[in-house]
Amino acid sequence: FTNLSFDQTQNKIVSNRVDNTIGTGRTTSYLNTNGFYGINGNISYSKPFAERKYTVTLSANGNYDNNISFIDNQKYQGQNWIVRPAARFRLDLKEIIDIDLNASYAINKTITYSRTDLAKSLTLGINGKNFFFKDYTLGYDFSKIINSGYIGTVNSNPVLLNVYFEHRFLKNNMGTLRLQGFDLFNQNTGISREVN
Repeated sequence: FTNLSFDQTQNKIVSNRVDNTIGTGRTTSYLNTNGFYGINGNISYSKPFAERKYTVTLSANGNYDNNISFIDNQKYQGQNWIVRPAARFRLDLKEIIDIDLNASYAINKTITYSRTDLAKSLTLGINGKNFFFKDYTLGYDFSKIINSGYIGTVNSNPVLLNVYFEHRFLKNNMGTLRLQGFDLFNQNTGISREVN
């Protein structure tokens, strides 16, 4: 599977921040400008083996965004590149186990008139379900994220674990009782970054 797309915005409304020549004030106004566009692409290849008991998937995606900003009535261009290769292995043994091992590596590069920032993220994960005694299921979703290039004051390398245990009952398994826990290590951290 492969996909490529292009999008462009004409007359986008952007802010223009102007520092006052005396004092510490700043005036923000808005104007329309062109130059906003983005290119996105991805490719994925999957190959099943042994009557679909095993599946290997290799993929990559990338995108480029061109942005325009104004500071002190001066027009500036900002570029953002993201490249993310990934690999996945799936094991599917009916009524025994469904498990998915995955890894991805994301590189995010932002270029502005004054600096270049580079952030990287490695994600390793395993998620799946184990089936017991026909009516019981243990489900799990575990991932370790290793970030670099972000500000050091946040927990930027979390270990995430979600788990559930469920029992199916009644005719045709119409009832389900589930005990579920989210972020059991309490390390889920959202990271956002603004470069201006």
